Amino acid sequence: RRFMEAVTEGTGAAADDLAGTARFPGAAGLSVYANAYLERLIGCLEESFPAVARATGADAFRGLAVDYLRACPPTGPTLASLGAGFPRHLAATRPVEAADWAECLVELACYERAIEEVFDGPGSEGEAPVSAETLVDLTPDAWASSRLVPSPALRLLRLVFPVDDYWGAIRAL
Repeated sequence: RRFMEAVTEGTGAAADDLAGTARFPGAAGLSVYANAYLERLIGCLEESFPAVARATGADAFRGLAVDYLRACPPTGPTLASLGAGFPRHLAATRPVEAADWAECLVELACYERAIEEVFDGPGSEGEAPVSAETLVDLTPDAWASSRLVPSPALRLLRLVFPVDDYWGAIRAL
C-alpha cells in the first residue's frame, strides 16, 4: 500500500524511503512514474473487463478502477492477477440506489473474470479426453466405479442477467 501510494501519488512514507541525490531526490524520481503507473494499471483492468468498461463509460470505469486499486493494490510480481478481486470489490461497494444496474455490472465482471481465468489458467492439457466410444463401452460395474473429473478450467456461474449476450455483442464490435 505504501509503495502504491508513493508510485501513484508521489507521496507517502515509501517516497521518503527512496534513495536519491541532492539534485534529484528519490520522491522526485518517483513522481515521474506517478501518472504513468496508475494509467497502466487502469489499462490492464480495462483489458480484463472490456464489457464492464463499455457498459459504464470511460470516466465511470476509471473511477471504479481507481477505487479498486486504492483498496486492493497489486501484490504479485506480474499484473496477471490484478483484476482477481475486482468483481468482489464491485459487489462490496455497489450503490444501493442502483441495485439492478450494479448487480448486472457485478455479474458482468464475474463473467469476464471467469473468461480470463479459463483462458489463462490450467486446463486439461496433456490429458487424453474421454471419448464417447469409451463411455459407451463401459459395463454397468465399470460405470459404478467410474469418476468423471471436470477440467480445472471449468467455471460455474449463476447469472440473473444475460451478460453473456452483452459480452458477445461487445466482442462483435
